[in-house]
Amino acid sequence: MDRKEQMNTGKKILLSISILVSGRGETTEKCIDSLDRLRKRVPCELLLVDTGCPEQMRGWLEHRSDKVIPFAWCNDFSAARNVGLGAASGEWFLFLDDDEWFENTNELEQFFLSGEYKRYEAVSYLQRNYITMEGDRWRDIPLTRMVKRREDTRFVYPIHESLWPIYEPVKYLEDYVHHYGYASPDPEIQKAKRQRNLSLLLPLIQEDPHCLHHYLQAILEYIAARDYEKAQQMAEDGIGNYVPERVDNGNELWGLYGAAVRLRVMRGQYEEARKRGSELLERTGLSRLAETSICGDLAISCGALEMSGNRYGTGCIEYLHRYLEQKKYFELHKTERLGQLAIILDSCLEEDQYRMVMGWGFGAALSGEDAQAVEALLSLEPTSWWMETEQNWYTQASLQYREEWKKRFQNLMDRIQAGQEVQPTSCPRTRELYVALTGPEQGGNEAGTSPVNEQMAALAAQLKVNIRLLIGQGQGQAALAAVKQLLGYFPEDKELIDLQDRLERK
Repeated sequence: MDRKEQMNTGKKILLSISILVSGRGETTEKCIDSLDRLRKRVPCELLLVDTGCPEQMRGWLEHRSDKVIPFAWCNDFSAARNVGLGAASGEWFLFLDDDEWFENTNELEQFFLSGEYKRYEAVSYLQRNYITMEGDRWRDIPLTRMVKRREDTRFVYPIHESLWPIYEPVKYLEDYVHHYGYASPDPEIQKAKRQRNLSLLLPLIQEDPHCLHHYLQAILEYIAARDYEKAQQMAEDGIGNYVPERVDNGNELWGLYGAAVRLRVMRGQYEEARKRGSELLERTGLSRLAETSICGDLAISCGALEMSGNRYGTGCIEYLHRYLEQKKYFELHKTERLGQLAIILDSCLEEDQYRMVMGWGFGAALSGEDAQAVEALLSLEPTSWWMETEQNWYTQASLQYREEWKKRFQNLMDRIQAGQEVQPTSCPRTRELYVALTGPEQGGNEAGTSPVNEQMAALAAQLKVNIRLLIGQGQGQAALAAVKQLLGYFPEDKELIDLQDRLERK
């Protein structure tokens, strides 16, 4: 009995799986192999849409699948996807690319085997997008890639295609696919891919200026190219072209709102970010996740403004608390957060952004010389976490900001030591962080360059563990900044030197 005969002989097809294949032999094999157990346990059919595979691959593709469908490539991903969708016979439909593969399909299998599929209309799982070919940096993005087939189910958008409509309820799974499609050691390859994508997106925006999906995708391409000015203009153009009648826009408007503020922050336009963010927070019907994103960026903007002596910076703590309230809410309402996701908004609660918001909030708290407020903020995370966070904003700030920060921290510690307003013993976390970051001054050394006590050595050991966790989570820049900071205390530490060399070569 051959492979096809082994798969679900005589059974009603419950799931149709469609993959676009373009000739990438190694990853295509990984993709199909990762579906083996799912196909054995759940009645499935595997449809391969051939968009340009070499002749020598076709026999192998036919052997590994239930059907191979030829498609003449026409720069329209939705057209290719709809061919696979049109050939499907399953009650449910799942689509993949040939450069991604499942780590495992445990939850997907259980979704069908338990009968849970009868209560849902769609399923979202994670796409792990690798930034490097080594696989040590990535971002996990939830994508709705599986739906119950209906007469009106179809793919829309020629590039960055999506299934439409998506009916509720949606089941969110933790299964994930590895995806290396945007990882390449050659910057010219990445540049060519961005140019290709923009060459498709920009004409689509001209043809249909009210489709917000294309604006957000173009923003991502410009951000990848570090052209933040064009990305910001794209966000404003999209907001200006919004019409409420377009029901297919979904969460995209809120994503554009978040982008309009975030990009001003990325460009260092803190006053403009403050004005635009304050205005957008007043918009009727703003999603909770969009509010979270904007409040986080406003905390950063106001923190930077306050550090420069701008009176508007006093809002940093207020926006920080609003951000933290929403973060706590979404920790208890994960499904609601996933339902509000859009480009830019998907990163507002990620670790890097959270650290930036907390870092600038801490700087603002120091300016108030309120020891209890500082201690309360520090109590939200361990001291080792704050040590890492300090890398994300303090070491990347200007010399003027860093000097001001050191002066404020010293002033606060002098007040605590003198017993002004609070007893020194009532601020243990503030004292611990101060010692960890500056060390006791000895022999005329400047703060931060003195010998490190046992407490600092213990923190450093913990930080090495955390640095490796950052690397594994794809947070390479934060890891590198933490390594450089620790090298200031341990300049001959071979492990740190090796880590720095590895991270700088990426």
